[in-house]
This record gives sequence, structure tokens and C-alpha cells, in this order.
Amino acid sequence: MNDLKRILIIFIAAAIVIGLGFLIKDYADTEGWKTAYKYNIAIPAEKQDEFNYDVDSHQGLVLSRGEFETKKGTKFDDQKESFTYVEEVHERYTRHTQTYSCGSSKHPRTCTRTYYSWDRVGSEEKYADKITYFGREYNANNFNISNFVTRVDGYHRKDFSDRYYYNVVPLKFTASFLTNTSEGTLASAFGGQVKLETVSIEQLRKDSLGYKLVNNVIVTIVAIIVLIGASIGAWSWVWSDGRWSMKD
Repeated sequence: MNDLKRILIIFIAAAIVIGLGFLIKDYADTEGWKTAYKYNIAIPAEKQDEFNYDVDSHQGLVLSRGEFETKKGTKFDDQKESFTYVEEVHERYTRHTQTYSCGSSKHPRTCTRTYYSWDRVGSEEKYADKITYFGREYNANNFNISNFVTRVDGYHRKDFSDRYYYNVVPLKFTASFLTNTSEGTLASAFGGQVKLETVSIEQLRKDSLGYKLVNNVIVTIVAIIVLIGASIGAWSWVWSDGRWSMKD
């Protein structure tokens, strides 16, 4: 029986869902705006004297690009060269068993197949202690250098069941980054490590402005899914007794 209370509940629920969608969008836009704001008010400093002055005078947000250099790198015993970062990855040739449906629709049955693949089973990492930027040394672990990790071609150890290869970051590389110099040090503007990027300062600023498109698309997709689900549920509930009537 579809009385007035039931229909009012549906409309109220719909209003709440729509309101939540706008709240999520506002939050996403706010967080994205904060990121874009930081990138676009930061002081650009691509020369040594400018950057070091900004650090010493606690200028706040600074956007810089330049060459990083590790004077005393790290390596594993069987490596000839040193690096800023080295990861030795261990892979093992592993047997897998997989079940799948086979046979016909009238006579279904389950079949099993076996296959082998090289699977990552472990790794060991080494970091250099210090890294130099514009003539000054900093703790290497203050920076996120994941964008500069490359794999060394080939395997330095290999047998029938196990093999090993290296991922490395070279002693010298050029990077862009946003940092907070308010305390006279290089700190992340977002918490955690200072992330080093491969692209230019101009590209970093441009990328920071792309949050609206991404966030709006995500919010739109989520809202559509929620509304479709809610509509189906509401329709089923309202017509649960097979009638549409406010009098019965």
C-alpha cells in the first residue's frame, strides 16, 4: 500500500543522496584547490644562489628544478658501480594450479590446469646516506625518488628456479619538486617525503590545475551509480504490493 508517508520518505531520501553528492564534490574541489594553490603561489628557484637564499631566509613554499648528485653511493657486493638507491629483486619460478569450468552446458564439469611463472618473492633495498642539491647535502631519505627508479637490463644471478635483478637510481639526475622551507630545511608541502618529479616546473603547475576534471568525473560516476541503485530500490519498495495508491 503506497501511502503518502512512503512517497515522502522516497523524496526525502533522494534529496539526501543529492545533497551528499554535492558535499563530496565540494570536499574534492577544496582538497584539489589546496594542492593547486600551493604549486601556484610557490616561489620558483632554479639557480643555486636563489634556492639557498630561500631556504636560509625561511621563505615558505619553493618550487625548484635542478641536478641532484650523490657523492658517496651505495651498492651490493657483486656490483661494480654505486648508486643513489639500489633494490635487488628476487623472483622464483613457481608452479600454479588453476581450476576452470569446462564441458558443455548440459554436462558442466571442473577442469584443472597447471602453469609456471616467475613471481616476485622478495627484495632488499639500499639507500645512500646523503644527497647533494645546489651545493648542500641533505639526508637522502628525506626525498621520494621513486620516479627515477630504472631496471638494470638482465639478471646478475640466475638458475633453474631463482633469478635476481636490480632496480637503481643513478648518482646524478635532474628533478623538480615543491618544498616547504619555513623551518630553514627542505620539508614536504603535503607531509611525508619531498617527492621528486621528472617533469618541468611549468608542467607541475599545469598538472595541479587538472583536479577539477578528474574529481568532477569521479563524483559524477559515483553519483550516477548511487542514484541508479537508490531508484531501483525505491521503485521496488513503492510497488511492493503491486499498487500505486495513496487511498488504500
